[in-house]
Amino acid sequence: MQRFSLTAMRKIKERELPEMRNLASTFKRERPIYKLRDTLNEGVNIIAELKHSSPSHGAMESPLTDSVRIARYVYGGAAAVSILAERDFFGGSYDIMKLAAEEVSVPVLCKDFVFYKEQINAAYVCGADMVLLIARALEVCELEELFYHVESLGLLPLVEICREEELEKIEKISPDILMVNMRDLESLEIGFARGIKTLKALPDNVTAISASGIYTKSDIEYVMNETGVKNFLVGAALMTHRDPDMMIREFRDVR
Repeated sequence: MQRFSLTAMRKIKERELPEMRNLASTFKRERPIYKLRDTLNEGVNIIAELKHSSPSHGAMESPLTDSVRIARYVYGGAAAVSILAERDFFGGSYDIMKLAAEEVSVPVLCKDFVFYKEQINAAYVCGADMVLLIARALEVCELEELFYHVESLGLLPLVEICREEELEKIEKISPDILMVNMRDLESLEIGFARGIKTLKALPDNVTAISASGIYTKSDIEYVMNETGVKNFLVGAALMTHRDPDMMIREFRDVR
């Protein structure tokens, strides 16, 4: 299997374009669009992720089926669910996302490496309410075009950055919800110092989400104390826990 990189992902997604076009023409969206703003509260909010593997973690064995795990996420009070739709490195699919979207009444994030409008169209018909756009993976003109296309469908373009310097890349689109990934997608290393520096650099009017690196209640407390951020995307810790609803409640109980 080839090594994970954003360059490799672009080539993979280009090869998947016929599949994305087929999905968009085959299905019709029946699900209403759920807004993340409506599910975020003043306390800690968890976006709970479903993924079966990752380049940094490897395969994630789970005693729960996808359907049961998603239900447990919602039962635990997740503000939204994130579904890895990337197949080669993360063991996901748009079919998994579609099934999950049919079972929940909270916002669903399409977590893929999006380079093309066809992927966004497929995410829409499969029930996604949000589409991840990784600033580091895209040229400025691409990011802007994809951002406005997601908005045109009534979905939330959830822009992800990793470093403070990437803020220049998103000046024109000026997203009001922004995700900062503690994991560098090239080295795959977690960098809390870098991530916290980036979170602190965000404009005051931006709702921030901290992604990656959250495994314990103390991780939540640390990022909150350093930045004031109360929104977290959590993946591997929940995927490898037998009682993910209990873990979500524990995370949400941080004051």
